[in-house]
Amino acid sequence: MTDEQQQTEAPAKRPPGRPRGSTKKRNAIREPVHRGRPDPRRSEAPPLKTITYTPFEPKSSTDIPTDLVETIWTDYGGHLQWCVYEAGGKPTPEWISARQKNGFVDCRRGDFDGLLDFLAGPDGRMVSGGLVLLCRPREYQEQGQVYERRKATLAVEQMKESHAERGLDGVSMPGGNDAVARKRNTHRSSFELGPRIPD
Repeated sequence: MTDEQQQTEAPAKRPPGRPRGSTKKRNAIREPVHRGRPDPRRSEAPPLKTITYTPFEPKSSTDIPTDLVETIWTDYGGHLQWCVYEAGGKPTPEWISARQKNGFVDCRRGDFDGLLDFLAGPDGRMVSGGLVLLCRPREYQEQGQVYERRKATLAVEQMKESHAERGLDGVSMPGGNDAVARKRNTHRSSFELGPRIPD
């Protein structure tokens, strides 16, 4: 063959499109090995588990239902209070002894006819994360509230009196402690209701 003959003879062109395969069926007729995912719309499909969304609501380990606290106050005449007995692993016995001097005692399993037994540990004390549950009689609590109210009112009255008579302590203002200047020291107080908490 010469070079001219090789150039003139071109290979036969393939027709356009995908080449045809053999018409002979080669796969064996059998059941498929994998049936695939069941269609939930078909009746033979197993029922899907229904999932309901529940939001995460943190709950405190020291939470006591309000109705139990009110029952203990009205029926048993006791006031409950959590108190720190250790902070960061360091015991704080002075905080417990200060409360024991004012009538508080440890709550134990079986107190209040077992209403608070769900808080008790293996030793019978009601302890949660460095806190211990204490209780004192209603009479002691009412005396303590009267004292705290009187102390807060007295602090405000002393502040108003000192500003009107002596002036401001530690303020180096020329003429700030004159009687004329002290007359202008006024304290305005107002009371505003906070947001209403739904029941």
